[in-house]
Amino acid sequence: MRWPPWQKTGVVLLWLTAACLPAVGQVDPATLAQGEYFLGVFDPGEGQGVPMTVRDGTWDDIIEDVNRSLMTWPETTSPILINVRVKDSSGQWGERFRKVVWVNGSQSNHPLIAGSDSLSLCLGDSVQVQYSGPDTHEITWEDGRTADAVWVVPTESAWFGVTSTDGLETMVDSVHLEVRAPDPISTDPSGYVLVCAATPVFQLTAELTSADLQWFKNGTAVADPGESTLIITDPGAYYCTATDPVAQCPTSSDSVLIDANPTLQLECSASLGWSLDLGTPGESSELTLSWSMNDVPFEGGLPLQLDGPGTYSLELSTSNCSAATSITVPDSLLDPSCLGGCTDDLACNFDAAAGLDDGSCFYADTGYNCAGACLEDANGDGICDGLPVLGCTVVSACN
Repeated sequence: MRWPPWQKTGVVLLWLTAACLPAVGQVDPATLAQGEYFLGVFDPGEGQGVPMTVRDGTWDDIIEDVNRSLMTWPETTSPILINVRVKDSSGQWGERFRKVVWVNGSQSNHPLIAGSDSLSLCLGDSVQVQYSGPDTHEITWEDGRTADAVWVVPTESAWFGVTSTDGLETMVDSVHLEVRAPDPISTDPSGYVLVCAATPVFQLTAELTSADLQWFKNGTAVADPGESTLIITDPGAYYCTATDPVAQCPTSSDSVLIDANPTLQLECSASLGWSLDLGTPGESSELTLSWSMNDVPFEGGLPLQLDGPGTYSLELSTSNCSAATSITVPDSLLDPSCLGGCTDDLACNFDAAAGLDDGSCFYADTGYNCAGACLEDANGDGICDGLPVLGCTVVSACN
């Protein structure tokens, strides 16, 4: 199959040949009998794609010219991954051919990025992306870097592209980075668990089956690997880790705090500011809470966002236990720096009063200010000076 070195928005031109098919042992060359295409990284299965038609009306030759006007997709500014495969006269499907097509720029006959059109990795992992295009071109990755090889740590599945130019021709290519992010392991019970002398022996259960599941107590491994249940005999902070069987990535549970002596802790978080908690990410569904501030009852959960200085009291109860704890929070402890916001003074939404970075920072695109205007535009045409202008570079073309 040949891909042309140019692309028109929403339309692809290609020729299919029997060389696209694997050898099946026949003496005479196989003829093409059917063709299909689909968009994106999801494969619907052989024979389930969008059928392609050929110019002469019949699939019966070794080489077929596809009706390009019938091979379209909605116009978009993002790249399109087009997948094509054909079937021969014996009923055998060939391998899937893939190509990333961009709305603007020339499409190289050779990939600009080494390796596969898509890479899969676990959340938090890094991957090196290598340029493999003409060495006479200047390259720019979509994050502005210009090295031949760059390390990328994606936080979500997305395309990562590169632009290559020699001053006359501009080419673009991209690789799809699929980020696998398994869900945390659910446990029963979860969050904070109050225990006392009347509490019967109980189990902590992980709602995941994995051969390498491992329980930890206060950071030390307990029980044998693969055990999904753990008999609780002592207070402590318990959690488990495992390899998610679907995503094939490491995952873990939130900490389960088994506690006989609850103690309120003053904490500072980017999302809540000053708050009170018992040292666990969440509360147990079996736990009843009764709050009061300066002996005035109010409703609240865990963690509790503070409403100013004062004495905070908490009564906890379960079907077997009850306990109480309190803490006095003076005004001198409530430092105003415990405020979430953007702390990077280079960001568009920098907050000088924020003491904690809450991940909300955003930045202007290269060549633009935070208002979306060009930093440099000498002729006032709305096109920023120094930035490449993508478009058709063939002088004989209509556009």
